[in-house]
Amino acid sequence: MNLFKAKIPSVAQWVMILMLAGSVGGGLEGCAALGGKKQPKKASAATVSKSKAAAEEHYKTGLNHYLNQDLNNAINEWEEAIKLDPNHTKAKEGLKEARANKAKLKSVK
Repeated sequence: MNLFKAKIPSVAQWVMILMLAGSVGGGLEGCAALGGKKQPKKASAATVSKSKAAAEEHYKTGLNHYLNQDLNNAINEWEEAIKLDPNHTKAKEGLKEARANKAKLKSVK
């Protein structure tokens, strides 16, 4: 038996195997095929900063709508702000207030 005739995967084939197993960029510990668990990707500081800035813009736009008595658009903007930054306290407070005011208006009609 000649061991040198055995087909050994090339580097490109190994890369493809690891990519399909979901471990590229995460090391072998992330390779499900090897019993590892995939690690969730962490957002970079720049991504978090952009999300917070976008959330703040949605909050301000929502505030403008609210001040112009446009509750539906204010609610939509504040919901988007909270999606981008779940800890945006002012958006949560505005959303709660806008929904309460919308419910009051609906009950009057």
